[in-house]
Amino acid sequence: MLVGNVLERSPADAAWQLCADKLADWVRTSWQDHRKAGDKQWEDHYYEDPAAMIGLRSEGFEGLVGVDYIFKWWGAADSEDLAGSLDAIWKVMEGDAIATYRTWIKLADRDFVLGLYKEEGAKRDKNREEFRAAFAQWRELFLKK
Repeated sequence: MLVGNVLERSPADAAWQLCADKLADWVRTSWQDHRKAGDKQWEDHYYEDPAAMIGLRSEGFEGLVGVDYIFKWWGAADSEDLAGSLDAIWKVMEGDAIATYRTWIKLADRDFVLGLYKEEGAKRDKNREEFRAAFAQWRELFLKK
């Protein structure tokens, strides 16, 4: 066993970037697991870590209570066609009630294959980059709500 003796700071600059990276990894792993199992259609749910809410609220996601993610896959004959979606359900405290907002990403098989990249690490890095871009766009939408 080799135990690290250095406490490294995360390469992410912000909580929303960490959330985007975790979400990207969860979606990619879910897709891979279902494909390996031979599944053609599925629906998975993932809930943002409650500890992340503190960081997100401090970064402009005011009133954010939670985020639920729903990853649905219905498949498509062509790898270029849309075959699934990821819905992000934002739960926000507004006055005395919780309001919900939805954002989404539509996905195709090509989003997971990423043929230009030979190794899984590079594929995951590219996937994280795309999810960070989506999360940055969602952040802008959230700030304007």
